[in-house]
Amino acid sequence: MNKREVAEMIGIAAVVASLLFLAYEIRQSNRIARSTVTFELANNSSAIHEIVWAHPEIAALHVRVQDPAYTLTDAERETLRAQVRRYMNLWGAVEVAYRNGHQTREQLEIMLEDVEAVVRRFPAMHPLWRAELGDFEALSGFEFHARVQAAMRD
Repeated sequence: MNKREVAEMIGIAAVVASLLFLAYEIRQSNRIARSTVTFELANNSSAIHEIVWAHPEIAALHVRVQDPAYTLTDAERETLRAQVRRYMNLWGAVEVAYRNGHQTREQLEIMLEDVEAVVRRFPAMHPLWRAELGDFEALSGFEFHARVQAAMRD
């Protein structure tokens, strides 16, 4: 082999090594992004629960809306409408993260189980769910939208 052939082989090896390193870096970056998204979504979910345990009046309201016959006051309706929208934002974010490859199908399924549990637990909130889902027609293609609808039928 002459010097030129040796230089070409070294150049090819350098390009291959660079591509392998780049692939490794991209994989690491994707893992970090998935972890960051998971952490942020968990924080958002925790914030919803913190509102309940930090405010006894909200906890008491949650107890009342477990009764399907309970009629909400105007103030309670507004409080719970904000909570419904917070849940919709969270669940939509999880689904978008899944669609973009930042969440696994397993993580999405866990969230969808949460959707069903929350909606079933608070039947007096069903009219709020119907109204809010109706206001956001663009969400009709989301899996959580269908799960909310199904949980209200059960």
